[in-house]
Amino acid sequence: MTNYVRKLINIKFFNHGGLGDIHVSRSFINDIVQYPHFVCQYYSNHSNYILNDVNITIDKMLEGLTREMKLRSLHNTHFMNTWYGHGTHTTLQTLYNNFKPLYKALYIPQRDLLSYLPKINYSKFNINPINNYIKAFKKKNEKYILVCNNDCNSNQSTNFDMNPLIKEIAEKFKNDTIIVTNDQQNRINMNNVVYFKDILDIEIDLNEISYLSTKCDVIIGKNSGPHTFCYVEENINRNSCFISIVNQRWPYYDFGLKQLNTRSTFINIDVNKINEIVNHIKGFCDASNK
Repeated sequence: MTNYVRKLINIKFFNHGGLGDIHVSRSFINDIVQYPHFVCQYYSNHSNYILNDVNITIDKMLEGLTREMKLRSLHNTHFMNTWYGHGTHTTLQTLYNNFKPLYKALYIPQRDLLSYLPKINYSKFNINPINNYIKAFKKKNEKYILVCNNDCNSNQSTNFDMNPLIKEIAEKFKNDTIIVTNDQQNRINMNNVVYFKDILDIEIDLNEISYLSTKCDVIIGKNSGPHTFCYVEENINRNSCFISIVNQRWPYYDFGLKQLNTRSTFINIDVNKINEIVNHIKGFCDASNK
């Protein structure tokens, strides 16, 4: 009797986008790398630490893998662009549709859409200082408001000084804690304003900020960098509030999640109307306390 040996299949994932672009597709990657007969590799110009919880290594980008290239198959090797920007819209549905031909080529089942909400195995990252901080300082009934004030590197929003907004939120919600991701602007010296670097100071902290966001009630940002890493299953499937400061010309500001049946609240604010944010926070917190 002859033993059947399954042929190894090479899968070359690649992404020319930013760190957030790699993050939002991580659940598709994690799903595929579980199959033992797939030999998977990832190509990007970013640190391997971003996907430290996924059984895959990131190497520098290969020549010939272009930003607009879609799935390309050659013998037993598949080249898969994980950047959703080469699809129709920047949404989870777009990623799902982009990956569909690969699942078909690999003869493996693709699960339902919400199964591919980004998920991070936080145990692979440095989360103990965050747990220690929350255990030591969080008060009963206190809300955590996370403000991702990092610059936006794409066109979905406009870069501006968020300190006036942070001060206004801190003054209106004096019994709550405002946690700020970026301390490179002038630091705000207020009792209820905390900078993430004071909780955990490491060079690449996006997955750790993501973990902290799962302990926050309101998450504010520009759909870039740390704010994008807050789009994880734990936040989307609970009573949380995402506030996105966006350019109105940018479609699907919230990864298309507002259109799906999730427990989160998604609020999109035009960059010229950020004065409305405090009222939205109050409305969400009041409703949560009922």
